[in-house]
Amino acid sequence: MMTTETKPDAPVGGTPQAYRSVADGELAQAWTLSEYFQSINTVLRLPSKARRAAAKAEREKAKAAGLALPTLPNVGLPAPLMVAAFFLVIGVFVVRPIMLSAAYPDAQLPADSYGVWGTDQGKYAGRMFEVSATSIAFRTSVSSPEYTWHRIDHIKAKVTPDSTLYTVQYLEEGKIADFAFWHIPGGAVPAIRFAHAVDITWHKTPYEPIARPPQ
Repeated sequence: MMTTETKPDAPVGGTPQAYRSVADGELAQAWTLSEYFQSINTVLRLPSKARRAAAKAEREKAKAAGLALPTLPNVGLPAPLMVAAFFLVIGVFVVRPIMLSAAYPDAQLPADSYGVWGTDQGKYAGRMFEVSATSIAFRTSVSSPEYTWHRIDHIKAKVTPDSTLYTVQYLEEGKIADFAFWHIPGGAVPAIRFAHAVDITWHKTPYEPIARPPQ
């Protein structure tokens, strides 16, 4: 007995070439080429040169749109570590000063603190100091022409219900020094007490300031 071999139909013009899978010994399901590669989990990739060109095009597109991070220098460190270092620098030199400025804002001395202050109490009896908006000066006595003058660099204030603690930071031989005192309004007769000697009260005197910046 002669048998006739059956040949598969030729593909119709424009139709993708179909491949058939074996199921129970029969060619039962027609697949396209792309479906075949998907079935065996095969990923089609561009050549490396084409991938680099496509990645460069995407970076240029993102940069043009203003969405790309600043380019970091290549120092041989992993990219995540370089990004973390970048944000750390931003935090230290940008965010931290802003937060500190908000927490400790600059203050100004009250106008009634300007002038010459003196006391007749304790170890400071007969001594004087002068306060202005931009400087402070210390004098041994009203009769002494000698004094030390300092430019104010920064002022911090801590307000309480009945008084305010002012910390005046001034320059002394190129370094920052602190002069802290409590300012007690007290109506027409304000008073000052040093933070380290609160038992001694200083009152404003009628003397005119004589301290001037060093020549």
